[in-house]
Amino acid sequence: MNRMDKITSVYLCATIGGMLFGYDTAIVNGGLVQMSEHFGFHLESWISGLVVSIGVFASFFGAILTGYLSNTHGRRKSMHYASIFFILSSIVAAVAWNMQTVYFSRVLFGLSIGCVSVVVPIYLSEISPAKTRGKIITINNIALTCGQVLASVVAYSFIHLSSGVGWRFMFGLGAIPAILQLWLLARLPETPRWLRQNDRRQEAEVITKEFGLEEEEVQQSEKDQQMSFNIIRRMYSNRDIRFRLFIACGMHFFQQFAGINTVMYYSAMVLKEVGFEESTSALAWSIPLAMTNAIFTCIGLLTIDKYGRRKTCIASLTGCFVSITGVVVLAFVRVDALSSGIRAILFFCLLTMYLMFFAPGMGPVPWLVASEIFPTSYRSAGMAMGAMVNWLSNAVVSQIFPIVIGRCGVGWAFLCVDVFVLLGLAFVYFLLPETRRKTLEEISRMNLC
Repeated sequence: MNRMDKITSVYLCATIGGMLFGYDTAIVNGGLVQMSEHFGFHLESWISGLVVSIGVFASFFGAILTGYLSNTHGRRKSMHYASIFFILSSIVAAVAWNMQTVYFSRVLFGLSIGCVSVVVPIYLSEISPAKTRGKIITINNIALTCGQVLASVVAYSFIHLSSGVGWRFMFGLGAIPAILQLWLLARLPETPRWLRQNDRRQEAEVITKEFGLEEEEVQQSEKDQQMSFNIIRRMYSNRDIRFRLFIACGMHFFQQFAGINTVMYYSAMVLKEVGFEESTSALAWSIPLAMTNAIFTCIGLLTIDKYGRRKTCIASLTGCFVSITGVVVLAFVRVDALSSGIRAILFFCLLTMYLMFFAPGMGPVPWLVASEIFPTSYRSAGMAMGAMVNWLSNAVVSQIFPIVIGRCGVGWAFLCVDVFVLLGLAFVYFLLPETRRKTLEEISRMNLC
């Protein structure tokens, strides 16, 4: 296998993890519609929130577990474990006979998603040259958003089947890309940084040359190579690392509270609330929303390394604030001249505008920053803790959002989102450092606090 084939295999296999991430997080948007009919619960109920949030809470623990696994077993084996859990969760969901089985499948799903959310960005950041790292991490996000588009199309394709059958196909098909990833893992090397860290220097040197990495990018001090089980305590005792952790966790917190998954998980519910009366109609309009997210994530390829992380995020959050403010105004201000159909279309346009701004910036940047801001010996733990914050925040938003819509309405739900978008903008403006075109070692030497 030549060098180009090896590089292609790495990126293909790693980004399938992103596609799995996207598919399994978005398929619940359509699956809930039929599942609620089959098991007899309301879309705006706490049960809907629990179906989503139980998977997200499990992702929180999956992220914790992966911080340990990726250090002790390696990045490659961690992706292998995640693929197995993906396959199991899809099969269990497809044959679920009661809500307890659904909850169990969502726990398996969450463990795999938590693992993927940590290990894939680490893997890509450690095996990519500094000049292309931003693009490669963004490609992973593109795969994620493509998975969301695929999920929307699959959900719409099967929504016409009876409520006892369609949602089973939606969840079960998630096993296919996971099986493909398992097959590709046989061609995937371990990262040179992890190999060095575990005294496998000869293998590390071979992979460094094969993938065109600079020696400085994989070298580290003897101190950094000594892994310790009390690494969390060491992170908190080091002022610089503690501040880096605050930045990584803060970016993940504001990514979720800026509302992205209120749209990706519940767009069919929101559109149904604001005027698209039929479930099939609301779900059909979710497809262009997912496509918008994918298309504008691709734009992040052009902006994230050209303009930098800070400018991209500031522009992203500013646009999100304007669009969500429009949603809030439209929800609270009743204009008699607007029919319910026109009002629903305006809601859709504003949600589309929100995704146009969110996708290139706040979509990939929190994962990218967390994967590059820590020194090597702290990277897995730092990424895991950032992912834990991401999933915990996701779980809170996922559980509360449908309840707020059911009790208070769409306007109040999105007003809360708007407040957090503004706070996130302030966080990025005052605290986020610029890491564009720097090697991981140069970033590690930056004085951030």
